[in-house]
Amino acid sequence: MDCDVCSSPARYYLVAQGGFGSAETRVFGPVDLEESSLQEDIEQLKKITTFAIGMVGFVGHISKGENLYKRIRNAKNARDIFENIFQSTSSTNEARMYAACGLKKTSPASFRGAVKNLKQTNETVSVFRADILNKEKISDVLASIENAGCNDGSIAR
Repeated sequence: MDCDVCSSPARYYLVAQGGFGSAETRVFGPVDLEESSLQEDIEQLKKITTFAIGMVGFVGHISKGENLYKRIRNAKNARDIFENIFQSTSSTNEARMYAACGLKKTSPASFRGAVKNLKQTNETVSVFRADILNKEKISDVLASIENAGCNDGSIAR
């Protein structure tokens, strides 16, 4: 079959061949798997309950939240996505910390504006460093992100 669109890396088509003697062929799509996957990543990140950058846990692995953050960071409209996550009332505070990391990386000016009010709260966030899980003040975590960013797989303490 000759089909230029069908071989596109981000678009897939479901082709259904008729069964039980039917010669009917139906094509469903296109389905943009990257876009649907990005939306799933955003929704999962909004619900994350632990903020962790770098190798964590007894065996040392990258957390689910950091993996989601990195995939979203590579999106074309990453800054807008991180602003939406940061402002969303359905986002956890831990998700907001990942969004703050993303804003610091993609738009430092947006970062400063977004975190201004949140820095004033006494709320806490669950932070996983190495193999230790602690509750830390949001203001302290945001100060760390502001000073050192979230690069090289670690956040300053």
